[in-house]
Amino acid sequence: MSKIRFINSIVISVVIALILSLPGISKITAREDLTISTVGAASNEAGAEEGPVLREATAGLPGGPDQIGQAEAEINGGAGNAPEQSSTPGSSPEQGAVPKQELAAGEQLTEKSTGAPPQEAVKNEPVQETVKSEPAPPPTKSETPPPAAPVSFSWGAAQTYRYRTEIVLTNSGAEVSQGVLVRLPLLENSSPYQNTTLTSINYEPLETTGRTSSFHLGDMQPGETKTLIVDYTITVRPVWLNSTNATVEKARQAYREYAGSGNCFVLAAGFVNRSRELGLTARVVNGIANPQRGIFAPGYIQNRHSWAEFYVEGPGWVPVDLTFQYFGQLPQASHIVENYADQSLKLNYFGGRVSAVWHTRIL
Repeated sequence: MSKIRFINSIVISVVIALILSLPGISKITAREDLTISTVGAASNEAGAEEGPVLREATAGLPGGPDQIGQAEAEINGGAGNAPEQSSTPGSSPEQGAVPKQELAAGEQLTEKSTGAPPQEAVKNEPVQETVKSEPAPPPTKSETPPPAAPVSFSWGAAQTYRYRTEIVLTNSGAEVSQGVLVRLPLLENSSPYQNTTLTSINYEPLETTGRTSSFHLGDMQPGETKTLIVDYTITVRPVWLNSTNATVEKARQAYREYAGSGNCFVLAAGFVNRSRELGLTARVVNGIANPQRGIFAPGYIQNRHSWAEFYVEGPGWVPVDLTFQYFGQLPQASHIVENYADQSLKLNYFGGRVSAVWHTRIL
């Protein structure tokens, strides 16, 4: 028995030396998990005695389990019993520590076994930021809009009217009115869609300043009535813009802000002011208009009307009626221009009480 124990001790020493010679295995102390215990003699049919059992507590040693099992098989007389393996909780950091180079190899092996390449950072990058910050390519020649056609008018059939201004004066006083003088603003016109011609006046004008003419009607007895008559021939043509440009579009912007129902003069003045803010030349137009939007029938005109015009290089003054909602057009001969700034009728006389009534009439 002593010989057997001596042989076993030698074998165990050899095995320990072999284990210590393995790569990455440091010196094993009595406190490490690699322990050796002596097992007492067990009875079996052959009467053989089992030797000490080698137990390893640290997992992950490169090639360790196979070599340890082989050594244990040799100790047990080649019976081929597999060694038991256990992981001891609470072991110190030195227990089962894997060398740094082997840990790196293990991480690389894990990446290969999972098949997931380390590309997460690349996947999460905002790839489109660079694309958004890139300047847009310059437009090609085909994308450049063609130049706008020159702006001009299309015309409808002309309509001619015999227009009359009647100023009816009455002395309602008890005394004679001496030296009655009337200062009357005449019609003016520079609109391209109208032609105005003064044809007759029943009193000879004394003088004319601007568009205002002065007429001497003499003395007027109490209750006497006199009438100053001025006749014109007026030709009106329906008109439409046939194209557009930057000036027209600016005027259209102002038109959209003011077109609608309301006081015609207020809307026209608002359009003119807004057009001037946009850098356009514009003006208010005063005259008469047919509410039925057709030609005028003979008779007295009870109401006056205001609309607007803006200036465009080429055709000149372009009409805009905010209440009729006509932009760049007067589709009927329904508007007659009288002036671009109303002026008042003025009377001068001595004695009595003279009043004046202004009438407009289509003959």
